[in-house]
Amino acid sequence: MKSSNMAARMLAGLLFLPMLAFAGGTVKGRVVFDGKVPEREVLEVSAIQLSQCKMDADAKHLDNSLIVSKEGGIKNFVITLSQKGGEVKPLDKAAHDQVKCRMALPVMVIPVGTTVEFKNSDSTIHNVSMTAFKNASFNKAVMGNSAITHTFDKAETNVIVRCSFHPWMKGSISVVDTNYYALTDENGNFEITDIPAGEYKFKAWHPVMRSAKTQDMNLDSETVNIQDGKTIDVQIKKAMN
Repeated sequence: MKSSNMAARMLAGLLFLPMLAFAGGTVKGRVVFDGKVPEREVLEVSAIQLSQCKMDADAKHLDNSLIVSKEGGIKNFVITLSQKGGEVKPLDKAAHDQVKCRMALPVMVIPVGTTVEFKNSDSTIHNVSMTAFKNASFNKAVMGNSAITHTFDKAETNVIVRCSFHPWMKGSISVVDTNYYALTDENGNFEITDIPAGEYKFKAWHPVMRSAKTQDMNLDSETVNIQDGKTIDVQIKKAMN
């Protein structure tokens, strides 16, 4: 009797495991530059600024607004899958740091409702000059080795963040109405996993390149159908506007 019960429990476990393995779908892909890969701009930083910011005087400091690999992969493209009226959970913790007078995250993605800690890990003063249309804009000083916080309570594609003291310091925060999002890596690759089955709006966006489309999908208007255990591969070529 005991062996019969044990066999039944083992069978039930075996039947349940595939259901766990195939719960949710995946969207992955790559965003590449269509055309000749652009060279990154060299920043103009004075000797005084190099010293204040503890930046290597012998290094070539490059702009982070658009980073394209030698193979054409575009870094920091924002990829989102969203549903109208879908529940969104804010992050428990999010930090936007300023290190050696550079923004550690040139592009940041957060779900709506998230509170961001704007850190200054330098000894010199910075500020957070934020330009937004749906969220509150502000300009606040952040002393060396200190931080301020701000909550983003509205979804907004592009919140521009700058430091007025160091004009090359600029970045973008994308406040999204979903928990299914990704940033492309240095090779332009992305992957979003464990997406519940259903129809979602797919969006690909970059602060410099703007919205992108594929040959087989209009990413601004079409929906994608996510199925349990299935993977959708999205390949995007994007030319400069």
